[in-house]
Amino acid sequence: MKGILKKTAMLLALALSASMMTACGSSGSQNGEKVEIRIVTSERSKMDLYQSAADKFNEENDKNIQVVFDFKADNIGELIKTGYTSNNAPDIHGGMGSAMDNLAKKSGWYREVPEETVAAWKEQHGANSVTFTGDKIYSLKTVSTMEGNNGYKFLWNKTLFAEAGLDPETPPKTWAEVREFAKKITEVGAGKKYGYVMPFKDAIFTRYYIIIPGATSGIYNADGFEPTQGKYDFSIYAPMIEVYRQMIADGSVFPSPYTIDNDTARAQFAEGNIGMICAAGWDVDVFNDQFPVKDEWGITEYPVIEEFAGGYPYGVGSGTSYYMSNQSAHPEEQLEVYTWFMTLIEDEEIRAAKKGHEEFSTFKYPIAKSDGAKTPTGILKIEGEDSWTMLKNLILSDGDIKEGLQAISDSYNAALERARQDGENVDSYIHPDYSFYADSEEELAAQAEQLAKEEAASAE
Repeated sequence: MKGILKKTAMLLALALSASMMTACGSSGSQNGEKVEIRIVTSERSKMDLYQSAADKFNEENDKNIQVVFDFKADNIGELIKTGYTSNNAPDIHGGMGSAMDNLAKKSGWYREVPEETVAAWKEQHGANSVTFTGDKIYSLKTVSTMEGNNGYKFLWNKTLFAEAGLDPETPPKTWAEVREFAKKITEVGAGKKYGYVMPFKDAIFTRYYIIIPGATSGIYNADGFEPTQGKYDFSIYAPMIEVYRQMIADGSVFPSPYTIDNDTARAQFAEGNIGMICAAGWDVDVFNDQFPVKDEWGITEYPVIEEFAGGYPYGVGSGTSYYMSNQSAHPEEQLEVYTWFMTLIEDEEIRAAKKGHEEFSTFKYPIAKSDGAKTPTGILKIEGEDSWTMLKNLILSDGDIKEGLQAISDSYNAALERARQDGENVDSYIHPDYSFYADSEEELAAQAEQLAKEEAASAE
C-alpha cells in the first residue's frame, strides 16, 4: 500500500529513541527470540492500513518484534477487562469506555507513557498531542487523529429522498423536518426502508444521537455535568428525547433500537435501507472502505430544534485512545511498538480523495468545547443504571420525560455528594466562567490543557 506511512523514517526514529530512553529489564528480542506484541482495536475500518503497516514493520525491524493486530467488533471493553483480570491483557489496546478506563487507571492496569516519550511527542506535535488524566498521561493522541477527520455530521441518502418525493439536494435543517422526511421515506419503503435509525444496543450511542446533536441548538453540557454550577443537569435534553419519541411513534425508525448496534446501522445505511443517520469523523473510513455506500449520499450539519443557538460539536478530536498494559512481558518492545503505532496515518492524497473527508474536517459553526470540560463522572460510584442506559430507556418508554431526566440528575448528584463525603475534591470541577464554545481550535486546546493542570494541582 504505497504511501501509507507518512514521514515514516522521522517518526520511526522517534519511536526507537523513546524505547531506548525507557529503563526496562532484559527482553526476549535481545536474546534473538521473536517477541509478539498484540494490539486489540475496534477500528476495523482501518484494517488494511494497520495490517499493511504491521507487515512492513515486522519485516524491517531488527529486533525480532512481531506486531499482531486483533480486530474486534462488539464488547471490546468486556473482552479486555477479562484479559486484565486473568493476567492475560493485550500489550496495547483501545479504550474500554470511560467507566472501565477509570477502573483500569485506579487499579494500575494501564502503564503511564514515560516522561521522555511524552516530551518528545509534545515537542514534535504540540502541547495538545497527549491526553491528560489529571496529572498523568496514559495515552498519546494518534497522528491520524490530529491530521484526520474530527467532526460530527448528519448524513442523508439522496436516492431515498428522491423516491419519497423529497428534494435530494436539500437535507433537513430542523429536527421537525427530520421527523417529516423520515415519515415520507418510511411510507414508500414498504417495510424495507426506514427514515431514521437509533443504534441503541450499546447505550453509549445515546451520547452521539442526543447529547452531541443538541449542541447546535444550544442544549449541550459535559455529558450531563454543568461545570459552571458543579452539578448534573440532564433536563436540557428533553427536546431531543421528545423528537426521538415522536419518530418511534410514527414507525419511522429502523427496528429495533434496543437490539441494533452501530455496525448494523451503518451497514443498513450503506445498503440503502436507511434515509438519515448521525455520523462521526471515523465514519469517513467506514463509508468508503468498510461499508461502501451504494446510493448517492450527502453530508451536512446537524439539524437544530428551532434555530441555531450553539456551536459545532468538536468531540472526536481526541480520537480513539490507546493504552499500554502494565502486564506486558516485554515493556521495552511494547513502548517501541506503541510509539510507532501512534504515527500510522493514511496517505494524505488517499485520505483527501475519500468522500466526506473535506466535510468532516470543516467547521461551519463555532467549536463546542466538548473535550475541554473535565467532569467528576469518573470518580462517581453510581447506584443503579448509568446515564446512557437511563436515557435509552426513557426514549424507548412512555414515562414522563421531565421526571425521567430529573431521576438521572438526582442519581448523579447523589453520587457526587457521596464522593464529596468520601473526601473527593469535587469543587475542583467547578469553573464559574466556563463556556462550551470557542472561537478556534487553539483556544480549545489551550483551555483543555489548563483545566488538566488545575485538576492536577487540586489533587496534590
